[in-house]
Amino acid sequence: MVNGEKMSKSKGTFIAARTYLNHLDPAYLRYYYATKLNGSVDDLDLNLEDFANRVNSDLVGKITNLGSRGAQMLTKKMDGRISEPDATGLELIRMAQTKGDVIAQYFEQRDFSKGLVEIREIADAANKYFDEKAPWKTLESEPDTTKQVLTTTLNIFRILSVYLKPILPEFSKKVETLLGETQPFTWKSVNEIITHKKMNDYQHLATRVDSDKVKAMLEESRKINEDIQKKRKPVNTNTSTQTKAEKTVDKKSDSSPSPTGFIQFDDFMKVDLRVAKIIEAEEIKEADKLLRLKVDLGEGGTKQIIAGIKSAYKAESLIGRLTVICANLEPRKMKFGVSEGMVLAAGPGGQELFILSPDVGAQPGQRIK
Repeated sequence: MVNGEKMSKSKGTFIAARTYLNHLDPAYLRYYYATKLNGSVDDLDLNLEDFANRVNSDLVGKITNLGSRGAQMLTKKMDGRISEPDATGLELIRMAQTKGDVIAQYFEQRDFSKGLVEIREIADAANKYFDEKAPWKTLESEPDTTKQVLTTTLNIFRILSVYLKPILPEFSKKVETLLGETQPFTWKSVNEIITHKKMNDYQHLATRVDSDKVKAMLEESRKINEDIQKKRKPVNTNTSTQTKAEKTVDKKSDSSPSPTGFIQFDDFMKVDLRVAKIIEAEEIKEADKLLRLKVDLGEGGTKQIIAGIKSAYKAESLIGRLTVICANLEPRKMKFGVSEGMVLAAGPGGQELFILSPDVGAQPGQRIK
């Protein structure tokens, strides 16, 4: 499926692999499909907005960002050598290592989506550790402490790259080069903790999906499909008796717009509304209206949402609550962090604001239909 429609050359929804490769990195598509693949036989929908959001938010924003922040600070601001993890970092590394058997089992069962949920949770924990330690603040005053944080971060990133190798082999090869590995990663590589070694200069591992490249890919596909249809269409040598007026009427009936104020069903289907469970909530003290939420989307992983509901809700009262979010909004970089979705709410605002909740029985990650 492409954007909810069956792949079809006649409808113009068919995207050839060669056309995709003319514009985008295959790692993006491999990652996106893995977030959807399970052990059953189901149609997959290549929703291009969701595709860009997941790659940009998860693969680039959460996973690759660990390697980028850790390696660039180490090689550009310091001597490029890692040291040893601190006590908190060592606990985090051990946690990541213990996930290996679970992730391997999911991959063996072809439940790649569940395996990636585990991988994203490790990445979330590592990013939280990095942000709390804030090594950019201690770079000058506490260089040894800073190195410990960067060592932990790069070890976690290394473990994530090992777990991702069955899905993203070329990505993992780049990480092997960056970390100066003497042997290619195997699954057992997660049991190692790298210390006291020199990193190679950082090279970009993955960049964000460019919306212009997606549009260019679709435009190329459209032209290819049009050419195919023109070659298949039989030439009609009969003189048409249809008048110009009749043709005008037919044209209008084929493309008549919807009544003012209404949208097409396909427009509505572009909005991905999901049941979400609020698992973390905290006040943003510097902001009058904002709460920072972490929501669980089941197999869809977790998202951070910055919501303007502080005047209506205490942060602690929201933890454990089910709500409804728009899950495929393009992540928005704000002053207080990145917001990866939107909580649905009703009311005039201020204290009279009410977040939406699903009926009993709804589960995190289920789509609103």
